[in-house]
Amino acid sequence: MESGFFELVLFALAAAIAGCIRGFTGFGGPAVLTLFLVPFYSPLSVVSKVVVVDLISNIKLIPDVYRQPGWRPVWPWFVLAAAAVPIGHLAVLQMDADALRQGLGILVVLCTAAMLAGWRCNTMPHASVSWPLSAAAGVVMGGVFIALPMMAYVSSLPQSSAHSRAQAIVWAFFTGVALLITQSFTGVFGISDLAPVAVMAVAYLGGSIAGAKGFRRASEVAVRRAVLFLLLFLALMTIVV
Repeated sequence: MESGFFELVLFALAAAIAGCIRGFTGFGGPAVLTLFLVPFYSPLSVVSKVVVVDLISNIKLIPDVYRQPGWRPVWPWFVLAAAAVPIGHLAVLQMDADALRQGLGILVVLCTAAMLAGWRCNTMPHASVSWPLSAAAGVVMGGVFIALPMMAYVSSLPQSSAHSRAQAIVWAFFTGVALLITQSFTGVFGISDLAPVAVMAVAYLGGSIAGAKGFRRASEVAVRRAVLFLLLFLALMTIVV
């Protein structure tokens, strides 16, 4: 699809909004941008574009969060999730992807509703729980390009919003790289027109910078409320779209 000036402006606006969400909450940007691009491109082309655009935002996001303490216990989450991405990518070819996506959306809606009602983990789960869960979330990411289960999990943990955001950013980076490599090896990665990708990448990066600044100024309560309502919105979109 050849993109005209009007389309490029729309793409830039959508990418800036999505990037702002990503910079503020640590996730959600790819899902928002995907929802916008689906009417314009094929599903596989959308995923390729969004993965590339989102990875570029890490120029800003990763340096912002790597100074957070307490990384050692969660590094296995990222490695296991990245390793599981190819499994999901291959497994989804044998599944009903729409049914899986809707089922996950319902699960995240229920979990988010519980958190909005005040539920939260009292202690950090043992590695025997968190490692397999992160790997399973990596399978989901590789299969249907949805990170919501892992984002709901880190949001439920007894930790600050800064820690949850940092974990979400690094988890998304690892799985994004793994998905890009997997798509390249399986021959489904493709970007036919570079102009919209370049425009969206710049706008998305700018939005993520603005979102990160907003995060630093926001209160813990405001960030947590924004994260939960974003989770709820995206889960509902996953069910109905």
